[in-house]
Amino acid sequence: MNVDGPSDSIIVCREPVGLHREALQPETPEPALCHTREYLLGRELSERSAAEEASSSRVRKIHQELARAYAQLSLNLTAKGRDNGDD
Repeated sequence: MNVDGPSDSIIVCREPVGLHREALQPETPEPALCHTREYLLGRELSERSAAEEASSSRVRKIHQELARAYAQLSLNLTAKGRDNGDD
């Protein structure tokens, strides 16, 4: 919405606030998809890629730590025999 006028004008929005909150919610995969080796591998690879492109060593380290965490989750999932990705 574009509004032209003095900066001290009052603007009244009549749209329900809930609609805006829903639009701002990040999309997350279904819970079952988070527990597959493919999902975890994808997240690990995304974090490794982000680490390579990081603008600082601090950011790089954070992405590397996240990649290691996703790799460990994938290993744990496989060890428990809960990998749903091969169905």
